[in-house]
Amino acid sequence: MADLPPSAKQSVDGLMTQAAQICAAHAPPGETPIATLLDAFFGFLNDRTDFFVDKARAGAAVRDALGRAGGRAAVKAAETSREDAERAARERSERDAAKARALEEAERARVEAVRAKTLEMAMAKSEGRVTEEAGEEEGGEEEEEDPHALKPGTTAPNVGNGGETEKYVWTQTLQDVEVRVAVPPGTKSKQVKCEFTKDRFSFKVYGADGVEAEASTIAGEFYAPVAPDECYWTLEDNAYVSCFLQKLKDVEWWTCVLKGDQEIDTKKVEPENSRLDDLDGETRVTVEKMMYDQRQKQLGLPTSEEQTKHDALKKFMEAHPEMDFSNAKIDGAGFNVPDM
Repeated sequence: MADLPPSAKQSVDGLMTQAAQICAAHAPPGETPIATLLDAFFGFLNDRTDFFVDKARAGAAVRDALGRAGGRAAVKAAETSREDAERAARERSERDAAKARALEEAERARVEAVRAKTLEMAMAKSEGRVTEEAGEEEGGEEEEEDPHALKPGTTAPNVGNGGETEKYVWTQTLQDVEVRVAVPPGTKSKQVKCEFTKDRFSFKVYGADGVEAEASTIAGEFYAPVAPDECYWTLEDNAYVSCFLQKLKDVEWWTCVLKGDQEIDTKKVEPENSRLDDLDGETRVTVEKMMYDQRQKQLGLPTSEEQTKHDALKKFMEAHPEMDFSNAKIDGAGFNVPDM
C-alpha cells in the first residue's frame, strides 16, 4: 500500500471500515460484503473520477495495487482470471461461429432440396431435356426434320408451359407469367426487394443482418414488355416468392422470362382448352390461329397466311389464263404454282 503517515492511515482505515459495514448491511443475498465493497469502490471511481477513461492504465493500476497489497500471488491470480475469461470468450466465439456455419449449411441444403423438389414437379413433363446445338455434318446428307424434335438449344415446356433456370421456376399463359423463387426459410417481406419496369426485372433478398443474399439475386431484361402497374409479388410460407407478371402483348408465348436465360420450345406449348373458352371472341380467334399455324409448321404444311397467299394466286391465275406463270414463285413451305 502507499506509505501514508500513521495518523492518515488510521483515518483511512476508519473510513474504509465504516464503508465496509455499510456495504455488509446492504449486500445482496448470496454476495459477500467484500464483493459489495469492491463494487462500491470501483463504482465511486467510475462515477466521480476519470480513472476508467484510459482502461489500459486503469488495469495496470489495479494490478500494481494488488501486487503491493498481496504480492505476486495476487497479481498472478488476477492475470490467470483475466486469461481464463479471455480464453472462455474465444471458445464461446468459436462455438458460436461453428454453430452459425452449421446452421447456414443446413439452411442451404434445405433450400436446395426445396428448389430441387419444385423443379422436379415443374419439369415432370419435360424431364429437363435440352437439345444440343447441332449442324449438318460436312459431306453428310440432310436429314428430314422431325416434327416432334425440339428446337436446338431449347427445352420442352414444363406442365405450366414455362421452364426453369438455376434460380427460379416459371409458368405462363398467353396473358401472364408467374415466376417462383425459393428464398431462405423464415424470410420476411421486408427482406425482399422486387422491382418491375416495362422492360426490366430486379429481385433481391437480404439476410437478417442486412447483407444481400447473392445466391437469390435475379436481374435482367424481360423477353417482352410487361405492364408494371399490374405486376406484383407475394411471399408464401416464408420460403417462396411468387412474382406475377402481366404481359403487355397478351397473345404471345414467351420462350424465356429474361433474355439470356434458358429458352423453351414454344411449338411444344399445350394451352388448356378450357382457358380458350374464357377469352373474348377476337382474342380466341387469334389464339386458335396461332395454334393452327404451329401444328401446320410441325407437320411441314403451309400456315393459314401461306394458304391464303396460295389461294389468292390460284384465283388470279384462273382470272388471267393469257398470262404465263411457269416461273412464278410464292413464299412459304410446301407450295408449288397450281396447275391450270
